[in-house]
Amino acid sequence: MVAIRGSGNNPNVNPSFGLNRDPPKQILDKILQSLQAQGEQGVRHLSQLFQKMDKNGNGVLDRHEIQWVLRSLGMKLNVAEFERIFKFFDKNGDGVVSYHEFVCSVRGELAGEKLDLVHQLAQRVANVNG
Repeated sequence: MVAIRGSGNNPNVNPSFGLNRDPPKQILDKILQSLQAQGEQGVRHLSQLFQKMDKNGNGVLDRHEIQWVLRSLGMKLNVAEFERIFKFFDKNGDGVVSYHEFVCSVRGELAGEKLDLVHQLAQRVANVNG
């Protein structure tokens, strides 16, 4: 019976053992709006808080650490919204979220001059290391 319904121990796995991976666009938009309200420093502040909580420097945060970061930024997500966003980012169900994936999804893709600047910087780094 447990194999059919799931054990219920992992909140990321639904009863049919599938993973829910639809992007939670409304919640991502809510987080982005909160960051944009902080001006240019919004994403930078997110990064600083993430690094502060990432004690071992592995680039991931657990459920409680992510909650702390979002609350520290003044983001008011209800329990259902937080669970939805956490499940989306915890792709392998190991209970942690990658900072890089989180920021890229919230911020969106770079465009125009910013994208060109990133490519130029990557080229310079490759030339120096090459």
